[in-house]
Amino acid sequence: MRPNRRKDDTVVSHTPVSTEVPASEAVASTGLLLMFAAVIGVVMGVSLLGMGSAAGATAVIVAAMLSFAASIVCFAVDARRVEAAEAGLPFPSMLRR
Repeated sequence: MRPNRRKDDTVVSHTPVSTEVPASEAVASTGLLLMFAAVIGVVMGVSLLGMGSAAGATAVIVAAMLSFAASIVCFAVDARRVEAAEAGLPFPSMLRR
């Protein structure tokens, strides 16, 4: 395939930049599952606290906080990867859709 040329003789690439790769989908899905686990952990921790088990509630809430922090890390990694993929585009990403 012959590349397109602009009026000023610059070559326009035909290579599409895709942000839909399986690795990024796995990172985003893992972040989402960790977020669900964090919400469920907080609910379980509050219910354990209400039942009088302070030690169990503390352990579950700490695990929920760690799960929440890990989900934020997953989302940050995915966002940086998407920004890096879109940096090479010659136009804003909102116009691609």
